[in-house]
Amino acid sequence: MDRAVLELPNPFYLFRLLTGSDHLHFGYFRSPRESVGEAQENMMWLNLFFRRREAARVLDVGSGLGATARELAKQGCRVTAVCPDSTLVEYGRAREKASPAGPPVEWVTSAFEAWKPTDTFDHVMFQESFQYFDHVEATLRHTRSLQREGGRVVIGDQFLNERRPREAARFHFVDDFVAAAKSVGLRIATSCDISAGALVMTRRTLEQLRAEKDALIARHESAKPAIRKDIDEMLYWGSQELGAFDHGLLSYRTFVLDA
Repeated sequence: MDRAVLELPNPFYLFRLLTGSDHLHFGYFRSPRESVGEAQENMMWLNLFFRRREAARVLDVGSGLGATARELAKQGCRVTAVCPDSTLVEYGRAREKASPAGPPVEWVTSAFEAWKPTDTFDHVMFQESFQYFDHVEATLRHTRSLQREGGRVVIGDQFLNERRPREAARFHFVDDFVAAAKSVGLRIATSCDISAGALVMTRRTLEQLRAEKDALIARHESAKPAIRKDIDEMLYWGSQELGAFDHGLLSYRTFVLDA
């Protein structure tokens, strides 16, 4: 497994080494005794809670390592998982093949903006992938075009609480997102601010990475020479995010949008 993990792009391989989990997203802590991996499982279940029972055709945009797509398939959904990185897609496909359950996931290697499926979907989810799209309204409009009537979109991600130029910010201004959703005909059915949990997750991940840094380097540097640099970058950006959460610049929101 280490070899398959080390072949993943940065920072995916580092998160996988740290957590031992295929969930590449923030955690939702129900108890201070829970591990980061357990909190990530909780976050997945929180996002899946918003799927209507009758929503059988599901699109996972930016599917990462495929953990959520595979779980939805186990529940009997027909899932399409779209990701622009072929290494991530192949990892998800291999993990599914090793433990098949439910209808097979349709794994697609493509940029979401350029992808034109022949099917439409009851449920579309962006699990911390929306931040990577530069154009909020265009992305939501494309999403809307792929929905069946009465469909639902669930987006869990980090958002800025004040407007910053896109070239200077990794995340979108929350008010711009809300305005764009309304402009394309998506109604906000639910909005949850779970920034407190994201703050805990960021702090715990940084603490774990500092504690395990030397051991990770000693174990993996020969196979992954960039690991020292990658760890230092993760510590830097994680500290920046922690400060942004602490000062109220950054928040973590879950939006449920109905067509």
